[in-house]
Amino acid sequence: MFKAVNNKILVQILKREKTQGGLVLPAGSNEPQSYGKVLSFGGDVSFIVEEGDVLVFHPRAGMDMMMATCVMKILNSEEVYGIVTDEKLMEGLVPLTVGE
Repeated sequence: MFKAVNNKILVQILKREKTQGGLVLPAGSNEPQSYGKVLSFGGDVSFIVEEGDVLVFHPRAGMDMMMATCVMKILNSEEVYGIVTDEKLMEGLVPLTVGE
């Protein structure tokens, strides 16, 4: 796979399939994708995040990359706004994929 180093964090981009009210969003929704699940991180950020954490960041932060059909992003630790801790906020978030 891929291992992040230094102050980098590798996240799998998540998209919202449903609104918090339960409305299903269309596949082509223009909602910014600013959530990501931590897959790997460098040693300089080990005190900040853990694998599996869901992070919030600016949609244009970091560098986008593709691995198979998954959309990933490499972030600097300074680009992370926060960690989602509320299970209700995580409901409806699914991995963003291309070509499936």
